[in-house]
Amino acid sequence: MTRQLKPYLPGLLLLCVAQWLAETQTALLTDWFEFLKWSGYGLLMITLGMSVHFNRPFYAHTTILLGIQYYLIQTYLQAPSTELDVQAQYVWLALWFPISLIIVALMPSRPVVHLSQALTVGLYLALLAWPWLDIESYSDWYYGILIEGGLKEQLLQLWPVSWSVSSVAIWIGYVLSLSAAIALAHWLKLPKVLPVLVVAGFVLNLRFHLPYESTLMLLAAVLSLLIYLMQQSWQLVYLDELTGLPGRRALNETMQGLGRKYTIAMMDVDHFKKFNDTYGHDIGDQVLKMVAARINEVTGGGKPFRYGGEEFTIVFSGKSVEQTLAHLEAVRTAIENYQMTIRRQDRPKDHDEGKKQRKKQSSDDTEQVSVTISIGVAQRTSEDKDPNVVLKSADKALYRAKESGRNCVCQ
Repeated sequence: MTRQLKPYLPGLLLLCVAQWLAETQTALLTDWFEFLKWSGYGLLMITLGMSVHFNRPFYAHTTILLGIQYYLIQTYLQAPSTELDVQAQYVWLALWFPISLIIVALMPSRPVVHLSQALTVGLYLALLAWPWLDIESYSDWYYGILIEGGLKEQLLQLWPVSWSVSSVAIWIGYVLSLSAAIALAHWLKLPKVLPVLVVAGFVLNLRFHLPYESTLMLLAAVLSLLIYLMQQSWQLVYLDELTGLPGRRALNETMQGLGRKYTIAMMDVDHFKKFNDTYGHDIGDQVLKMVAARINEVTGGGKPFRYGGEEFTIVFSGKSVEQTLAHLEAVRTAIENYQMTIRRQDRPKDHDEGKKQRKKQSSDDTEQVSVTISIGVAQRTSEDKDPNVVLKSADKALYRAKESGRNCVCQ
C-alpha cells in the first residue's frame, strides 16, 4: 500500500503545506500576498515553457487549465452569492476544471505542436464558454434539476448552511472526479499528478472566497506539476524503458560518486539469443522484464542497472565481494526457480473462443520454461581504483562464470 501511495506523496504534501499556511500564517501572507499572486502566474509560464520544451502535452494543457481557472477566480469570483444565476455559473466553472483535466489526460499522445493539441484547447474552451453563450438554456437546465427535481431540498438537508447547494454540488462532482482520476492513474498508467490536481482544484474552487486560499493552492498545484514533470523527464533520460531499471547513463553517474570501498557485479541471461530465436522477441522482452524484476529485489544495499541487451549490473557501495555473494546468490536462485508460462502461438487469442475450445485442447497449449543467469563480481582494490577498471574485472569474471557452466557466481 505504501508503495502505491508513494508517487502521490510529493503533491499531497505540498497541498497540505499550502493549507497549513493559509490557516495559520495570515499575517505573513498579508505582507507577501502581491508577490505570491504574481509568482503564481510566473510559475505557470515557467511550467508551460518546460512542458513545451520537453514535449509533454498533458502538462502543457494542465498548466493552461490552471491558469484559466485561477484568473477567473481572481477576476470574477470575489465572494459567495445567493443569486441562482451566479451560483449556476460558479458550479459549472468549478466542475469544468476536473472534467477538462480528465479529457486532457485521456487524449492520445501527440507532439505539443500538433493540430490535435489546438483542437483539445478548443474543446475545453468551448466547454467553459457554454453556459455564458447559452445562459438561458443552461439556467433552465440548472433550475430544472435544482428546483423542479427537488434536489435543492435534499441538498439543504445534507449541507444546511449558506451557499450549501453549490457546495454540495461541487463536493459530489469532485468526489466522482477524484475517483475517476485515481482509477485512470492506476489502471491506465496516466500521470500520478492527476489526482493531486483534482484535489487542488476542489479546494481552489470551494474555498476561493477565503483570503490567500486560491493563491496558495495554485502555487502548490503548479509546484506539483513541476516536480512530476522533472521526475518524468529524469525517468526518460535515466530509466530503461523496457525494464524500468536505471540505464547506462545512470550507472556511469553512480560510478563517478563511489567511495573507496565498493563491489560491482555483472550478470548476463544465459543462452538468451537461443531463447529469443525459439520463442520470439516478445517473449524475450518478457524474460528481460522478469529478470529485471528479480534483480530489482536484490538485498544488501545493491543498486541494479540495465547495462544493455541481456546484461545487468549491480553496484554495492561500501561492500566487499564476500559481503555481496549471499545477496547475489539469492538473486540467481530466484531467477532460476521462477517458472514462466509461455502461450503457444496457435492458441486462440480470443477469450471466449479459447473458453469454448478448452475441453478440446490438450495441456500442451502452454509451456513452462525457466531461465538462468551468470554473474561475475569484482571489488575495488589498491591496484584497481578506477570504477571502469573494476567493471571490466567484473565482466571478465562473468566470462569465467559462463566458461564454468553458467548459472553460477564467479569472482
